[in-house]
Amino acid sequence: MTTTWQIKNMRRQADTGLVLGVRYECIAELDGTTHSTVRRVRLNGDVNDPNFIAFESLTQETVVGWVKDQLGAEKVAAIEAAAQAKHNPAPVVESTQTGLPW
Repeated sequence: MTTTWQIKNMRRQADTGLVLGVRYECIAELDGTTHSTVRRVRLNGDVNDPNFIAFESLTQETVVGWVKDQLGAEKVAAIEAAAQAKHNPAPVVESTQTGLPW
């Protein structure tokens, strides 16, 4: 099973390009079948930060890194597990009855 992250959309300040929020998707793929989880996260950046990246220069890889950093390793693992679990739903317990056919 492979798990990938994609950025679906971003909200930013119009004048500075500072990214304020990200809509992301975590996709679990197994044997050609995919299941995903889509969520949003707020970011706290600063245009005066020496590592500020102009909106036009952002890559999906960079923004996925920001999302994962903001969420933290524990939350990232939980989101990936939730997407992966959709491939293995809880088993259906067949109902049973007692009695005789006569």
